[in-house]
Amino acid sequence: MKYSVKLIIRHTVETGEVFIEESIIMTEAGSFEEAYSRAREYVKENEISAAYKNTFGRQVKSEVVSFADCFSVYDDEEVIEVYSSIIKTRWELPADTVVSVLEESCTREDLLPLRQWPDSDCAGEQPAAKAVFESSSILYTELSEALVSDYLAMVNDIEHVARLIGPRREPISEEKEIGWVRKKLAEGAHIFSMLEMETGEFIGNIELMNLAGASGELGIAITHAKQDMGFGTEAIPAVCKYWMTELGLDRITLKVYTDNARAIHVYEKCGFREYGRSDKEIFMEMTK
Repeated sequence: MKYSVKLIIRHTVETGEVFIEESIIMTEAGSFEEAYSRAREYVKENEISAAYKNTFGRQVKSEVVSFADCFSVYDDEEVIEVYSSIIKTRWELPADTVVSVLEESCTREDLLPLRQWPDSDCAGEQPAAKAVFESSSILYTELSEALVSDYLAMVNDIEHVARLIGPRREPISEEKEIGWVRKKLAEGAHIFSMLEMETGEFIGNIELMNLAGASGELGIAITHAKQDMGFGTEAIPAVCKYWMTELGLDRITLKVYTDNARAIHVYEKCGFREYGRSDKEIFMEMTK
């Protein structure tokens, strides 16, 4: 016979934030007692009660505080959903409290403090970069020296990246790239590295340059392996909205080579419109 066991899991972030998760797991068992036993084995084997570092580099402690509401599911019944829902609370809940959370589930943004960096653990290294915000499938982080090898693979790809964003054709050294990262961080530059949330893999960098009053210029580079996958179309409006909200901008401009038809199409799709051009470049803008 199949049994469902409800777990109540408490996640405590180093900052003091507390999240309570209600999760249901299914198991084959001969009795309620065996179902509880199998559920405990599952928790242990899958390290559900454990500690890890989130994308901000802060420790999160997860602990199963209750095994509750074990119920049987007969073989001729279909199980529609096995779910996991999370609420955020300022208070510690007693271990024997069963929480109803279906109407209070957190949004994706609320849950960012619980996002675990791929393959990270509390005893290991810090995450590759500090997370700032996210869109549907992209995590936007600060620049990081840990990503320098990814940066170099991108900017030294003359054919697929460098020739499309500037006149440089000679390779950049690791020393120079590390210096660039440190300089940008020291200046507090408005630049994000983009990482694929599902895999943690590097996508590219996106930057706000030439900030003047309520206007700034967009620059973006996507590494060759992540081109033509929709990341630019997702990132550009998400980051422009972020900058307009956080920095109070009402106009963002960009420059693109006239022969870069693919990029022009993406920019137009994201809401940019041409306002001028030269022999080699088209000037585009997005307004609030």
